[in-house]
Amino acid sequence: MRIIRELRRRGRLEEYNNLQKAKLRSGLLVDDWLKRIEAADIEKKGPKAVFYSSHDGTLTPLLYALGVSNDLLVPPAACIFVEIVRDPSSDLYAQIFYRNTSSHDPWLLRLPNCSAECPVADFITQLQPMRIGNEKALRQICNASSITNLMVIALLIVAFLALK
Repeated sequence: MRIIRELRRRGRLEEYNNLQKAKLRSGLLVDDWLKRIEAADIEKKGPKAVFYSSHDGTLTPLLYALGVSNDLLVPPAACIFVEIVRDPSSDLYAQIFYRNTSSHDPWLLRLPNCSAECPVADFITQLQPMRIGNEKALRQICNASSITNLMVIALLIVAFLALK
């Protein structure tokens, strides 16, 4: 049974385990998060909380896009949330939390190259490459990837035929 679980884990994570796959699956969500954070910085008001309902197929690539995945399957009822805090000097900081069990408080995660309380400007800069602004941009990225893959396949076929 342990082998089957490990194969399932590896198969599921293979769908999201690099930055390009993570960006394709979570880039629109990352963009929405960053737009809301940017608005909070400018307006200094807005909603106190924004909730999204999702499942492991969204949370797993989001963890990879954030650079904080632990290569484990996301359990049912897991939750990722970002808290934006304003210090006394009005600077904004972002903190990422991951709750993957009800028997432990949420884990405070840290973006690579950032402190646990990450300045919002650094948070946005670090996540900028994972951002996809709209569905049209997503389609363009997907089409470009498909064309590149087709070109690689065509080159391999030509090389194979040349060897004969």
